[in-house]
Amino acid sequence: MNNVVELDAITRNYQRGSERIRAVNEVTFNVASGEFVAIVGPSGSGKTTLLNLIGCVDKPDNGIVRIDGEPTSDLDEAGLTRIRARKIGFVFQQFFLLPTLTALENVQLPAMFLRNGDRTAEATELLTRVGLEDRLHHLPDQLSGGEMQRVAIARALINSPRILLADEPTGSLDSANAASILDLFAQLHAEGLTCLIVTHNEAVANACNRTIQIKDGRLEK
Repeated sequence: MNNVVELDAITRNYQRGSERIRAVNEVTFNVASGEFVAIVGPSGSGKTTLLNLIGCVDKPDNGIVRIDGEPTSDLDEAGLTRIRARKIGFVFQQFFLLPTLTALENVQLPAMFLRNGDRTAEATELLTRVGLEDRLHHLPDQLSGGEMQRVAIARALINSPRILLADEPTGSLDSANAASILDLFAQLHAEGLTCLIVTHNEAVANACNRTIQIKDGRLEK
């Protein structure tokens, strides 16, 4: 299988006052197409920073990130935006739905950046797929937490990404909704989508095919 994510000795530092924080410290690993990977570790270990580097939300200070074979570390913002739009779907713990847009409109947002025309049919199909066919025209404040996360997952899928990244996707949900969202990720993986999930949830990690552990910015052996 081809690698869709390749990290070669990547390092990311942050300045906090007079203190220099090494959030990610010479991390190297690959993710093959179709893998289902959990990234786990204690709070402050660098998990979210690592996911942001993979997702082209951030850039490493040193090392090389390749997404679907393309080096991204030296790309400008336009290049990073292209990769994010065409290759990566991102699901966040806090959903980040626009409050004035309906579920259907929120799902279509990423497609607008690619100027792919009217994607109402595709967005409707995705919302139906995640069980929200009767919530298409509801605003976020009319949805439950589990429903909002399903909208966020549908939004992440609208551009048919190669990789789905999720940062604590069940962290704000009760156990029943968390189990339902995990089932949805498992279905997507079974269909061949590459999934990387940052999680504190042992059940989520156990459902994945591989677990990457990180502590103090380094991979644990």
